[in-house]
Amino acid sequence: PVPSGVAPAWRLSSLGTLPGLPFQAAAVADSETGSIAVSARSCTETAVRDGTSMYDCSAAVARADDGRSWTPVGTVRLATGYVPVSSGPEPGIVDVAAGPGGYVAVGFARDGGAAPVMGIGDGAAWWSADGVTWERTLLEAGARPSTVFRARDRWLIGGVVYRGVDLRSDRPIGAIWTSTDGRTWSRIEDGSAFDIGGYVDTMEDPSAGGIAAFAWDGEAIVAGGQVCAEG
Repeated sequence: PVPSGVAPAWRLSSLGTLPGLPFQAAAVADSETGSIAVSARSCTETAVRDGTSMYDCSAAVARADDGRSWTPVGTVRLATGYVPVSSGPEPGIVDVAAGPGGYVAVGFARDGGAAPVMGIGDGAAWWSADGVTWERTLLEAGARPSTVFRARDRWLIGGVVYRGVDLRSDRPIGAIWTSTDGRTWSRIEDGSAFDIGGYVDTMEDPSAGGIAAFAWDGEAIVAGGQVCAEG
């Protein structure tokens, strides 16, 4: 415990390195049994077809009992036969949360084929009971998750769904997916509360608003995010 009026002291802990890229944590979550950290991604070239490199990607996972001494415990498979894109989401983890019985990570996955095909990542969620073995569930087409949260009796994923990317006619929709087991997800029905405006023209893959964070006071859940003004 920290005495009243005294700022807590922070200690920098290295999450170590794993084969591939340095282990830079993309997300960290605490639970009653310790802390878990997940990297964004590490990719290894596995093939070159028609002059195009293809990669397999994964995210490293580490755990700590005290939040200081980290031990690598596993990996999350993100992509196979992946061809990097010039714009848009790439395979990787963007957030992780801890809850009763396990962990949920969210981000983007991509499964390529035998021939090199460029494509942005698919919105996905991963469930793990121990941080070692992870089970993936793809969200719906156009899903772009940004955060995951554990409330009293369920998991919540916040983000946006891209319903086409024609800046003149298509509109994204803010999105919240719910799950009681971390494996099966359903999106809350569309309504005016999820109207987040139009797309932002970036001259590449367009940007949009969406649900970016949750808070819970033990009774009510509040979702926060961004709305893009039009005109």
